[in-house]
Parts: sequence; structure tokens; C-alpha cells
Amino acid sequence: MKPTFASEHVRDRPLYIWLPPSYGQVAKRYPVIYMLDGEHMFIDNLARPSRTEWQVDETLTRLLDEGRIREPIVVAIPSGGSRRYDEYVPQAPMQKHALRLALTFLSDEHMRFLTEEVKPFIDTHFPTLSGPDDTYLLGASVSGLTVMEAMTRYPDLFGAVAAMSPHLSLADGDVVTWLTGQLQTPDTHRLYIDRGTKGLEAQYARGFRRLRLKALDLGYVEGESFEATVYKGAAHKAKDFRDRIHAPLLFLLATDNAATADDPM
Repeated sequence: MKPTFASEHVRDRPLYIWLPPSYGQVAKRYPVIYMLDGEHMFIDNLARPSRTEWQVDETLTRLLDEGRIREPIVVAIPSGGSRRYDEYVPQAPMQKHALRLALTFLSDEHMRFLTEEVKPFIDTHFPTLSGPDDTYLLGASVSGLTVMEAMTRYPDLFGAVAAMSPHLSLADGDVVTWLTGQLQTPDTHRLYIDRGTKGLEAQYARGFRRLRLKALDLGYVEGESFEATVYKGAAHKAKDFRDRIHAPLLFLLATDNAATADDPM
């Protein structure tokens, strides 16, 4: 489904909604994954080149056929286009860098859009499991920062996030310092992060290490409440995200008999 969604806080945009195979056939409620940069998740009818698609639907179908994940509803929310950075970059740690980076912050407005408009709409119109234990976020690069910020600001709404290649080199590490001071405890929340090693991805190494060590210090356990995986040779491209999208999906949705999130498939 792709209804156009009107917002009082950010630009109107479509929502790409993927419904699981059993939807409409059984009386059942589903966990929900909200995916940012949603224009890249599925092939849409806007004639976007297939090279940008992450094949989320094909990967979900394969993992479901193998019995490795729970059935979710996926809500892919497109970015704000030319306002992408303004919407996604966390304002609190970046305020002093706004002039240098030519940012006009819309992150608070985007958070209100996500929490006050999109989530209530989905919970009202679809049979969701609406609590934090069944409500997840996924983002990549700068939207990977956004999903982690959302979990720290709204811990009662989002119980797990997956941040693929989060842009942890932004502002000389100020974002990492801020995030590591805001993380929720693993008693109530789960966190997935990953990165590559090629090109831009190599710049994330120091921040990634700091974030991993802070999570472990807080009591997050790798393989349980936490995953921090480095993909050697992976670059900051759609193909690289597509090749490993199964990993965060497994982390968020795994059944008891599923393999670990970094299983290369």
C-alpha cells in the first residue's frame, strides 16, 4: 500500500506498507518495523532504478519461508528528499555545528511526525502489537542516528532499533558522545549496529568502537540484546545494504529457531 500521508510537522509523503502473508486471513496482531529512508526498501511505482532497492520484501519472504522470523508489518517512510539531513540529524548534539554544516534542524518536527502522526495512524488502521516490545525502527547512515535518537527519546514507544552504518563520524564525534550518554539499559531495549570497511564506512570505525564499548559497559550482551557487526569490504552503497538487510531483520524478528543475526545466509 502507498497512501499519501499528510503531516502538520514535515513535508507530506507516501507510506510504503508491506503486509505479511497471513494478513487478512487470520485474527492476528503483528509487530511493526518502521524503516526510515523508506524510498529504498521496495520497488515503488515512481520508476526508481532497481539498483537503489534493498529488496526488503524479498528478504522478508525468504526468512518467513524458512521459519526464521515472526511476521511483521513494515512501514517504510521516505526521507524528506532535499531536507533529509535537516530531518534526520539529531539537533541536541549538533546545534553548535549548524552554521558550519548549513543545517536547518527539523529533527524535532520529524520526531513528532513519527511518534504523533505515523505510529498512531498505523496502530489505528492496522492490527498491530503496539507496545515497545513489538515496535522497532530501522535506519541507515544518517537515519541510523535518527532511529537511535528515537529510542533514547521515546523508550516507551520503541523497544529495539537497527542502525546500519550509522553516521558516527559526524561532527568530530560529538554525536557519539551524546548517544552514549543517552542509551537505554538492555533490561528493556535491544540495539543492532553494523558498518563496512570501505570508503566512507572506514570513517565510522572509531565512533563504532566507542558505541560498542559503551553498550557493553551498560550490560548489553552481544548475541542477545546487542549486535555490533563489521562487514569487511562493504561500502556505503545500496548493494551493500541489500546484501546484509537479512541481519537486522533477524535481530529484530528472530524466532527461537533462527540463526544469529550475522548469519551470511
